[in-house]
Amino acid sequence: MSKPITGKTTTSVWKQKRKNGDIYVWERQTIYIPETRKTKELSRKLLGKIPAGSTDGEIVPTRPKRKKTEDAEPQSSTRSRVGSTSLLRWVGEQSGITDDLLSCMDEGSAKKVDTIAQFWLANQGDRLQRMQKWQFLHPTPYPEPISKDVYHDLFEYLGLNEDIVQNYFLARAKRCHKEDAAAFDSSTISSYSRYIKETRQGFNKAGDGLDTVKFLTLFDLATHQPIAFARGPGNLADVSGIENALKQFSFLNISKAQIVTDKGYYSQNNIGQMLRKHIKFLTAASIELSWVNHHLQKNKSGLETASSLCPWDFNIHGITVPVDAEFTYQRQRNRGEEVKGDTLSETRRLYLHLYLNRERVGEDEKRLATDLMS
Repeated sequence: MSKPITGKTTTSVWKQKRKNGDIYVWERQTIYIPETRKTKELSRKLLGKIPAGSTDGEIVPTRPKRKKTEDAEPQSSTRSRVGSTSLLRWVGEQSGITDDLLSCMDEGSAKKVDTIAQFWLANQGDRLQRMQKWQFLHPTPYPEPISKDVYHDLFEYLGLNEDIVQNYFLARAKRCHKEDAAAFDSSTISSYSRYIKETRQGFNKAGDGLDTVKFLTLFDLATHQPIAFARGPGNLADVSGIENALKQFSFLNISKAQIVTDKGYYSQNNIGQMLRKHIKFLTAASIELSWVNHHLQKNKSGLETASSLCPWDFNIHGITVPVDAEFTYQRQRNRGEEVKGDTLSETRRLYLHLYLNRERVGEDEKRLATDLMS
């Protein structure tokens, strides 16, 4: 004879084992439905868990659930429509540029510089003659109109006071630069001007035949903000630009610096000049250089050993090879029996770092096979 159906709610304990060995214990309430001949779960409550490896079977509580959204503190947000001047004003305040300008010059000059900077950023390529009209339509740090005579006197005042410029650079360095490394950028800009003393006929990437000026900028790697800038002659050599940059590092209290460059400095002439001027450097070189390719082919077997594996990336092999490289150069001055213009040669010890990327080799081989099949 079957058990009679009472229609009452039944309370039972249900255990569920997880993959990590913990056993979760639930309290379930169920009821039997005669029409469907199935047991329906009404509720389930988590009592706790039995940790993996427990011998006494004691139930311990689990971590509490996060609060629901309605229990959290209410937050409010607002939306407003702003223009470019409001954004630029906010950038000046957040970056500290506005405060740094006020710290190195009088309030009137600082607000004029801030206003002119906002005008140039909001109107790319526009001339300052149109600035007064722009001021009538936009709120600016300097409330009075900035006429041609006003900004002419301002630029003359700033140009004749190098202390103001250097104090501003020092303020930016103290605010931005917190690390041991800084980025140095050298850009060549064409110029029609006949009054900029740094304009020279040098290497011109644009190929327009104009005189050029080298614009040197120092950046902070953490905030990506410019710290200092300077102009240099357009025909300034690469190594001379680095030498001048090292002198400008004095306000950062950097006595000894090691230069890390990209492939723009790997020519044999640049390497030889940095060695003669005792500049410590680390540069990326191309294997197309004959002397680099010679040592690569000579030490190629060393890149296939287990000892050359990179500890954190097993796709990369690397070895260091000492090299006695010979460099030639021309004398710039007369000294003793040596005459200006004579070609001299000297041998210097270098350390060549050779790397092999296995993943890149596989990609290159796959690309070559695809091209051949095509």
